[in-house]
Amino acid sequence: MLQRNSNKLEEKKRLEENLRRETFRHHQQHKTAEFLSRLETDSPHRRTHQIAPRDPQPSTWARSQAYRDSLREEENRKLQKMKEEQHQKSELLERKRQQQEEERTDIRQAERRRVNNAFLDRLQGKSDPGGPEHFGGNWNLNSGRGWDI
Repeated sequence: MLQRNSNKLEEKKRLEENLRRETFRHHQQHKTAEFLSRLETDSPHRRTHQIAPRDPQPSTWARSQAYRDSLREEENRKLQKMKEEQHQKSELLERKRQQQEEERTDIRQAERRRVNNAFLDRLQGKSDPGGPEHFGGNWNLNSGRGWDI
């Protein structure tokens, strides 16, 4: 799919470059014709050097060029909008991923604290002088000693 999109993009760029070159060529011809026309009118020997000026760009060509330019601009605006939307989506996904990672880290830390506290509680219970010698007892909140064996 990436290859196909890449090929389409290359083809589009190639067509745009050809269109740009063609536009430049027409523009250059038009400017040359204008220059030759000015040169002819300014020349003192107009009658001896009769150079036929080229026709300026036809209005249909100018209209079609303007239409193509407007289509290209509209397409570029749409592409820019799509790029911005994609950028916003990627930022949103990145924030969501970071939040999930932070939540996982918080859960892991809470679990570690719970395990460590349980371990410390067992160690503390074993080292108490009145506590059981093993960890097999049940905790009883109502008894004075704290362990039922």
